[in-house]
Amino acid sequence: RTGQGEALRFELAAPSLSSRSGARFAGSADSRIGYLFAAPRPEVIATGRWTFGGGGLPVGAMELDRRADGRMTGLAQIDAYQAGGARLVLDSVRFSSAPGTAMRFSTSATLSGPLAGGRVEGLRVPIAGGLAATGGMAFNGGCHRVTANKVDVSGLRLVNNGVDLCSAPGAPLFSVGPAGGRGAVRLPGLKLRGTSGASPFALDSGPGEIDLARWRWSLANADVRIGAGDSVTHFAAGRLSGVAGGQGMAGTLADAQGKIGAVPLDMSEIAGNWRWADGALTLDGGLVLTDAAADKRFAPLISRDAHLRFADGVIDARAGFDERESGRKILDTVIRHRFADSSGAADLIVKELRFDDNFQPEQLTTLAQGVVANVQGSVVGDGRIEWNADGVTSRGTFATANTDLAAAFGPVTGLTSTLTFDDLLGLHSAPGQTVALNEVNPGIPVVDGKIDYQLLGGNRVRIEGGRWPFAGGELLLHPATLDFSATQPRRLMFDVVGVDAAVFLQQFGFENINATGKFDGTLPVEFDGLGGRVVNGRIDARDGGGTLAYVGELSNHNLGTMANFAFGALRSLKYDDLTIVLNGNLDGEMVTEIRFGGIGKGVGAKRNFLVDQVAKIPLIFNIRVEGPFRGLIFSAKSFYDPSVLVEQNLSQLLQAQRDAEAAAAAKAAPVQPPASEPVQ
Repeated sequence: RTGQGEALRFELAAPSLSSRSGARFAGSADSRIGYLFAAPRPEVIATGRWTFGGGGLPVGAMELDRRADGRMTGLAQIDAYQAGGARLVLDSVRFSSAPGTAMRFSTSATLSGPLAGGRVEGLRVPIAGGLAATGGMAFNGGCHRVTANKVDVSGLRLVNNGVDLCSAPGAPLFSVGPAGGRGAVRLPGLKLRGTSGASPFALDSGPGEIDLARWRWSLANADVRIGAGDSVTHFAAGRLSGVAGGQGMAGTLADAQGKIGAVPLDMSEIAGNWRWADGALTLDGGLVLTDAAADKRFAPLISRDAHLRFADGVIDARAGFDERESGRKILDTVIRHRFADSSGAADLIVKELRFDDNFQPEQLTTLAQGVVANVQGSVVGDGRIEWNADGVTSRGTFATANTDLAAAFGPVTGLTSTLTFDDLLGLHSAPGQTVALNEVNPGIPVVDGKIDYQLLGGNRVRIEGGRWPFAGGELLLHPATLDFSATQPRRLMFDVVGVDAAVFLQQFGFENINATGKFDGTLPVEFDGLGGRVVNGRIDARDGGGTLAYVGELSNHNLGTMANFAFGALRSLKYDDLTIVLNGNLDGEMVTEIRFGGIGKGVGAKRNFLVDQVAKIPLIFNIRVEGPFRGLIFSAKSFYDPSVLVEQNLSQLLQAQRDAEAAAAAKAAPVQPPASEPVQ
């Protein structure tokens, strides 16, 4: 038909269209469709009832009405549309337009079907917008809530959740035109709840954005929690971004932190690249590992090669860790966690942890402070941490060989031990652990020792006993419990058993002294943060006494009548009892009190009338020596070398001879040498 004036209208009555594919589009008897060529803009006009379907098209019908004022309204009913395992249901679609304006439409779509390796059920999306005269389409701005009855992806199930999608103020949510689509969707935040396996799942976040043209998105302050109570797995990211691609989705994350289940380890400063493809989430980057305990057992460790994979409800991760400040390699880890039952395990592998001048144990753990220093050696071993709904267990075995170190009681060389933990995280070991020591030198070196011990956790050590061969006898360590977390002194008790005087002097290089006799005693030692000290240590000669003989160079010189007499007598001294009392610091001043009783002329002593008379006098020598403990061996040498004592105290000896009556009363004047100076 032709119109009048400037208007021209083309119109079809009750049209019916079909295709070879079986698609059909037909109008009722009173239906009309046409095109109005009118100034200033043309428009499509349609009225009546229309049906469509077949050939892959959804089945439906719509009613269109054109009013006298030129306004057109419509209502479409479309049957559910299925293809394979997907199903799309549209609510009633409403149309409207006015002369000179774009066609408007509104409906809601409900989608169920496959989604990213999983499935979505009841995903409901509101749809509202307009058709432009140029053929484009724009979706309304503002905020629109998208909900889903259920989403299942790789073991993650979200039930009855919703997300708000908002546009920029005054802008459409999304538009499609001849040049393609564009739009920026804003997310005020996320709050999703569901389950991962059998564990509760929660995702909360701050604001985010989606660039629909490039399918890029970003999210701030994302916080994910899987599990409940002490077994919760937690991950939070300050910044998270991604982009969709043909093979899935990938992106970056930064300023992230996390914790896996009940494992008492915290991860922080996580940053790197992530990827979602084929139902698996992978992450490659770096992180810092710290102890989750209130009292930190180790210093922060850093990894630059961490790799994590999450698929089918399982996390698999591996990483190598260095000490953060020094960069020294500490260990490698392999972790697996199953969300279905909140169980998993972490393997810890120490290939070789070396301590040297550039790296010491106290840089790794504060537990070493005040216990060991100047360590030279290495540690190897492995550990395993396992967890489930009932709790966490751990174990491990670590070994060191021929390690040298400094301890509060003196330097240690050649330390060799294999330590088996039955609670690695609690630093608790099985009983019966053994450490072998080539040499310990608290002032007097003792070699080839062995200590049996057990770690009790809480920075406590149970000493089960120790034993060293020592100068023909033994040095024995009593059982004791040491608490290195407490401020009070820690006490050890040593027994000296059957020390042979001759072997002792030979072992420590007293070439001018011969001696016989055996000694026993007890050395109580206390340690604290300031070092170690001997408290009322006592060593006694066994019954029967022994002899001391000085055969040094001074005895062969002419030193005068009285000195020659004294050295002649000192060629052989016989004692009935000898007591040594020790008090003082191992690394400072030590006071040694030596008491001789029943000294007389021994076999081989030079004989004359005066010597025979002096030998009848019962003498007691009380000697007090003060000096650094590591110099006391030389003080003892001065004692066993009588020339030193005689030279320093000759006047007292002569006075003792002139005062025979006082000596007979068993109280001779004490021989008191000045404090011994350490030999350089």
